[in-house]
Amino acid sequence: MESRTREALGELEVALGLTPDHPELLAARGHLLCELEQYEEAVKTYSRLLEVASGHTASVYNLAVCLEKLGRWEQAAERFSEAQALDPDRIEAKLGLGICQLHLEKPEPA
Repeated sequence: MESRTREALGELEVALGLTPDHPELLAARGHLLCELEQYEEAVKTYSRLLEVASGHTASVYNLAVCLEKLGRWEQAAERFSEAQALDPDRIEAKLGLGICQLHLEKPEPA
């Protein structure tokens, strides 16, 4: 499975070479990088995506998850909070925010 993911990532890199700011290609790249546990690169990709397509709601949440995986609790909490505001029905964002608050020793209601 990992080799297929890497192969798909290679294909995306080629496509991004032609259209570097294409939102869906950036979203797919971020997803594949997360699958490969390359969270720092995924953070860069999702951050770029949000610069070019600020309304990409799922990517706000995905960025928060990557930041959480890197132990960047404060930044992750901010993004989980943003994701929750954008999509109040997304329970995972509320849970992620709560986990970050525990790590930050701020056990406030999420």
